[in-house]
Amino acid sequence: MSNILFASIPLNGHIAPMLTIAEELVKNGHIVKWYSSNRFEEPITRTGASFIGLKHAFDLTDELDLCFPERMKMKGVKKAKYDTIKLCIEPIPLIIQDIEEVLLTFNADIIIADNFFWSALVLKKKRQIPVVLIGISIFIMTSKDTAPQGTGLYPNNTLLGKIRNTLLNFIFKKIASVDLQIYYNRILTEKCKLPKLETHFTNLPEMCDLYLQCTIPSFEYPRSDLSKNVKFIGSKFQNYPKEFNLPKWWNCIKNTKKPIVHVTQGTLSLNLDDLIIPTCKALEGENVIVIASCGRKEMDSLIRESFKPNIFIESFIPYELLFEHIDILITNGGYGTVNIAMRYGVPVIVAGETEEKPEIAVRVEWSGLGINLKTSRPSTKDIKGAVEEILNNNSYRFKAIELSNEYKKYNTSELANNYISEILNCK
Repeated sequence: MSNILFASIPLNGHIAPMLTIAEELVKNGHIVKWYSSNRFEEPITRTGASFIGLKHAFDLTDELDLCFPERMKMKGVKKAKYDTIKLCIEPIPLIIQDIEEVLLTFNADIIIADNFFWSALVLKKKRQIPVVLIGISIFIMTSKDTAPQGTGLYPNNTLLGKIRNTLLNFIFKKIASVDLQIYYNRILTEKCKLPKLETHFTNLPEMCDLYLQCTIPSFEYPRSDLSKNVKFIGSKFQNYPKEFNLPKWWNCIKNTKKPIVHVTQGTLSLNLDDLIIPTCKALEGENVIVIASCGRKEMDSLIRESFKPNIFIESFIPYELLFEHIDILITNGGYGTVNIAMRYGVPVIVAGETEEKPEIAVRVEWSGLGINLKTSRPSTKDIKGAVEEILNNNSYRFKAIELSNEYKKYNTSELANNYISEILNCK
């Protein structure tokens, strides 16, 4: 039995993929404590873990534009850099202060954190505590076989491809992201009294003891130089609360022979005009059923009455219940949501341009799982055309089933428990 400390960026998409892992470790007799925002105390304690709230560190909500109003004016690379600073680098000193206070009374044998929680790597240096990172989004480590993140390019391991990759990786590390590297090193040296990084900040597997990627190999670009401590474990969300009540229209989808389309924008992108409303407009009155989840209770009532009877809108529907019924997922490209679609063999239409979503969209296209609309605000014509393409072209369904069959080989919680146990046994 070991003492295990979980820690995560206080955003839903960072915490949700880790819940079943914590639950499995608790079942296996470990003492698990989890450091995060008070907003997540209920799902965290439902795993059996003890909850530890933020004390000195700044809390977040899933509406990042409200936390950082200046973010609303940013796009593309500038926005990505800003998010990296605000989520991964700038909070490090206060997070370290919080966790070091926790460690005064809880002698952690290992720290398990999401791959954006870079404070864990600082603690590894300061305390010599083993660290496991959970890859809750695309794998960002550079490789001779792939272009760097943000380029949206397919992998290429031919001679010319490797020349391309080497050049682009050099530009990414030495020019495009050098300001982030400098800022990270300044935090390490000035605030944490530690030496500078010896490698680029994207080379996370080189800095941790174990890196568990929450997907299957066929959804990630092949790398001949992949670190040996990177393991694929798939992804599984925590079971939904038992008190959840099914919506009144639920029997309509259980008994229908019409294709069912689910549209969601996740928890960060909450402007319904981006994807949910255009999808409802594109498909209302068509020979399909559309189920939209809005993400916020106050929103679904605003548009519930605006569409024809084949459109159903809710603030939240548990994916364990929903995905076994749907035929197509339309999403802005949340990594967890796309992986759930793969698990259930559901083809995907992606429309995402923020955060790392363009890279996720390219992987959907590259893997054959679905269609990349290459915009975050597609037209009704493009949405309708993509739905018709997937319904009329069986290759997407066959590929989704193939990926689902691969997914069945990955029991996320058991694999994570086994890999983490190996690290604990070597301690």
